[in-house]
Amino acid sequence: MPIYFSLLDDMKKSLEAGQERMKQEMRSGQDRMEEGQEEMKKIQERMGKAQNEMKNQIQSVHGMIEEVKSEVQRKIGKVERKVQRKIEQVKSEVQEKIEEEKSEVQRKIGNIKKRVSDLEIRSNNFPASPAFAYTHQTIFVTVLYVEMAFQSSYKTAVVFSPQLSRILPQHGAFYV
Repeated sequence: MPIYFSLLDDMKKSLEAGQERMKQEMRSGQDRMEEGQEEMKKIQERMGKAQNEMKNQIQSVHGMIEEVKSEVQRKIGKVERKVQRKIEQVKSEVQEKIEEEKSEVQRKIGNIKKRVSDLEIRSNNFPASPAFAYTHQTIFVTVLYVEMAFQSSYKTAVVFSPQLSRILPQHGAFYV
């Protein structure tokens, strides 16, 4: 029996040694697991810091974008106001030119009317020539037509003269 006891004793020692090795390996595994968990915590902390930095950078860039956007809007408004002032200035200048030209045309029409009137007075003193009468009537109708077209949007001249009835249809005027 002693062999059995010795064998049993060897088995018991072997079993205890195996259990001891297993405990050491479990402790070693737990230590490695704890180290891994600590490493994961460090990684998570670094990731959290990196995320916060990225958030701050994004907010900073967003703020810069808003500043640029408001600056662009301000400059666009400034340009729009400048363009509007230029448009008003050009309108004013064009209106002045129109008024100047209008008064110049009125002056020239007045001169032509005076000449025609002088011709009418002279024609009463001289015998009437058919060629001269036709030219005189054409000038008179044309002056009336230009004057009325200039003063209003009408394109028809109204002539109060029985002498011009043969010329009127040619010049877009009608006889009253």
